[in-house]
Amino acid sequence: MTRAEEFRLRLFTVDFLRMVKQTMTYAALERLTGLPTSVLNRYVKGQVIPLKKRAEELLRVLRRSLGDVALDFVVVDEETGFIDVEGAVSNPFVRRMFCGWVVEKVTGGQVNAVLALNGDGAVLGAEISSVLNVPLIRAREKRRAGGAYYTGVVRRGWRSEEIYVQKSLLKKLRKKGVKKSAVIVVEGLIRTGATVSALCDIAEKAGFVVTGVFSLFGVKGWEKAPAIRALEEKGVPCYVAHLIWS
Repeated sequence: MTRAEEFRLRLFTVDFLRMVKQTMTYAALERLTGLPTSVLNRYVKGQVIPLKKRAEELLRVLRRSLGDVALDFVVVDEETGFIDVEGAVSNPFVRRMFCGWVVEKVTGGQVNAVLALNGDGAVLGAEISSVLNVPLIRAREKRRAGGAYYTGVVRRGWRSEEIYVQKSLLKKLRKKGVKKSAVIVVEGLIRTGATVSALCDIAEKAGFVVTGVFSLFGVKGWEKAPAIRALEEKGVPCYVAHLIWS
């Protein structure tokens, strides 16, 4: 971990703690973290920034205790199997918590861009790209007039749909002198892995290395999906923050 990455992690912890403080009292935070109110107060007010070890421990404790909050915003239709995660993605607290989880996992590795499909993935990707200070590359489900595109195919059973990323967006990134560009793929919900697989195909066509796939939610058994297994076999690690059992 570089000094810049360490400092970013410490600042992110303070920012996240401030957000948690909006919904919890200092007494509750003291019980949760084991830290005195006086110390927590200095962190929240920005008078002191926790050292790396304490920052990592604070993030772990807060996420472990508050992790299931994200599931409260998920709507599941038991009859049709439809899952709506928009409520969770729209919640700033959930987005921030997911962002911290991703940042902690990629810290120490190379990330030159975040790639996501327009929609829930792009909303989450914007949060992560802002913290990592790297560009967000958005894939679209429709071409725009003019320009050249990289194309990925989303295969769901007998149906297939194409998604597109403007070549100019990725070429501009490569022109910044990055010799070996690495991207992470971000999604809101993984069922079959078809969307993230198509995004990884686009990244590879553009000459990028995918260093990880991160999703806020995954349905039960997501890791056994053929598309996910294929990515893992190619050396692309896939992660899900919260599991939906329905």
